[in-house]
Amino acid sequence: MGHTISGGFVVDQAGLSTAASDLAHSAATVRNYVGDISNNLFGAGRNGQDCEAGKEYVARGQEVHDAMTRVVNWLNIWTTAVEDTASAIGKVSIETADVDENNARKTGKV
Repeated sequence: MGHTISGGFVVDQAGLSTAASDLAHSAATVRNYVGDISNNLFGAGRNGQDCEAGKEYVARGQEVHDAMTRVVNWLNIWTTAVEDTASAIGKVSIETADVDENNARKTGKV
């Protein structure tokens, strides 16, 4: 159920909480798969030796490895940003609803 805040807009606390939860779940899912990627980087060589791309393609294998490392880095950045966003949305939904309820009580119209 939404709460109308002075100024005419409605805050749907349950909707905001659901959105925050969904964002947090998405970030956790991606973060779990980041480990799978970082544990299986191609092109760095098996046990520090033979390159998976083949001896004639060591440089290309390293390029693939470097690109995958960048992908892991950006996925970590993205998941952190989404986790922080989910946390902020969760906090603001509670704070906004509480402020609105307190202001409404002050008017005596609740």
